[in-house]
Amino acid sequence: MEVGSCRSQVEVIPCRPANTFNLSALENQLLPLLTTLSEKGPAVVSVDAEAWTIYDGGIFNGCQKDATINHAVLLVGYGQDKQPGQKYWLIRNSWGADWGEEGYMRLLRHDGDESNGGHNGFCGTDYDPKVGVGCRGGPSSLPVCGMCGILSDSSYPKL
Repeated sequence: MEVGSCRSQVEVIPCRPANTFNLSALENQLLPLLTTLSEKGPAVVSVDAEAWTIYDGGIFNGCQKDATINHAVLLVGYGQDKQPGQKYWLIRNSWGADWGEEGYMRLLRHDGDESNGGHNGFCGTDYDPKVGVGCRGGPSSLPVCGMCGILSDSSYPKL
């Protein structure tokens, strides 16, 4: 083991892989994300995962409209539960197979997402965007839509 001094003032610089397409111009809209999943494949989405540690199955609906984006996950699909008929996003998390439904989560997808011209009906504000996708000197708040802010920032790989 190497002994030395630690740098306490490390600057974190967010980055994105060069070969991705960011859907930020279409942020907080449902239809572009649905289209991406069906035509391009999985997408990376940014979410508020603060309440996710307790998730162990079912369709999760435990986030408020105001969401602090703090985690990135892989959005792999969407569907509708036969009982009770709720729509959901299918998410692959990085927390291992012991979490959720063998490493996956079904996150509530609101009917209002589709009935407002492609804009989500479940919208709020991220009051601390620097925790997630915000930049130094950027806005002090950002709009977020979808359960846990799932529609706020997404991208997919260019193949």
